[in-house]
Amino acid sequence: MNKKSLFTVMLLALLAWPGTTSAGLQIGDKAPPLDKVQWIKGEPVDLAKGAGKEIYVLEFWATWCGYCRGEIPELMEAQTTLSEQGVSVLAISVDQDRETLAQFLQRTPLPYPVVADGDAKEPLSSQYGITGLPVTFIIGRDGRIAARLYGSSDILGAVRDALQPSAPAA
Repeated sequence: MNKKSLFTVMLLALLAWPGTTSAGLQIGDKAPPLDKVQWIKGEPVDLAKGAGKEIYVLEFWATWCGYCRGEIPELMEAQTTLSEQGVSVLAISVDQDRETLAQFLQRTPLPYPVVADGDAKEPLSSQYGITGLPVTFIIGRDGRIAARLYGSSDILGAVRDALQPSAPAA
């Protein structure tokens, strides 16, 4: 393992360590709107219109992130098996090169919308306080952050918790 890979693994482990604090949105905060983003795949999503009905899974990821690519099957499962219960997955790519992202999406068709955030003027990744990848936010039906998951996490479990009538904060 080269030094860069070792540093990345150590940084992700630190971010995933229980009790690690970070800037940005936290559980209970209202999720910002997705009105200033560039949708590269799928139809634009208005979080406010889904209030009271939808649970959103926002996955911050990049094509070059192996851990991120490793979460795709679980995200696909969430989209395909839980959409009838009001769950929608949204992928927020922090890739700087849109062509690389477009090529990845041609090779790996995803069943959910994708946002190109890497070169945005007001990146969602900054609003959410993303400092490592992958990071997943579960936005509850009330429009607030119900869970913030770092690294490889039980996304389906967190979504199922949010589906409960009195979903406790994770």
